[in-house]
Amino acid sequence: MKILSYNINRSTQEKINIILQFNADVYILPEIACPSKVKIPEGYEMDWMGNYDFKGLGVIWKSEMKADIPQWYNPSHQYFLPIIIENKLT
Repeated sequence: MKILSYNINRSTQEKINIILQFNADVYILPEIACPSKVKIPEGYEMDWMGNYDFKGLGVIWKSEMKADIPQWYNPSHQYFLPIIIENKLT
């Protein structure tokens, strides 16, 4: 599994489009805007957590991959978003 992590720092759609060209399976993107503020292309899914809609922690993965947020996840833990992808904790 190819994982790319990048602090997108004030995310713009242009930055997101460039990052997705790296063709990783999973992208971990600190400081990305919430899903309603960005467009994720078809074939990808995104989960996000944060206090501000313009900056949070986002994880984007290819839709063909099995991904779940574990039941033990506590949203009060800021900037921690566990995702189990293909039965591996990410």
